[in-house]
Amino acid sequence: MAPHWTTAYLGRPWRPGAFECVDLVLEVAEAVTGRRPVLPPYAASRGARDGQVAALAETYADPVDTPRDGDVALMAPRGAQGGGHHLGVAALVEGVPHVLHVAEGRGACLHPVHVLPAHGWTVRGWFRWKDRDHRGDTPCPGPPTT
Repeated sequence: MAPHWTTAYLGRPWRPGAFECVDLVLEVAEAVTGRRPVLPPYAASRGARDGQVAALAETYADPVDTPRDGDVALMAPRGAQGGGHHLGVAALVEGVPHVLHVAEGRGACLHPVHVLPAHGWTVRGWFRWKDRDHRGDTPCPGPPTT
């Protein structure tokens, strides 16, 4: 059996400003869904990220109830108030929903959704990239066709 697509990311180290959660999400968006979203710079303070992520979600993605591979997970520390500021990627592994994310001190890791609270996270929502380039009127490049 071929390895799951998530194995290519596992263990990659978290690097501030170079490989944080948003960097992983954008890299996977291109590799898995063929989308190439261009986002504004991530807010420097964690407090500012909640509002920024909520505003960006409306512009760049649509909420979904059932995620599929490559969808975005909006996460927050367990017990935190507010909308959340940590991002991950949905991955269906052997029929079980997982989140691939990169965290400070851990690097890129994969957790079944039902065990995320034990690792300190809760999923606040699932989002699917919109079919637009997010600057206005051009369709996003989709996966290559053969």
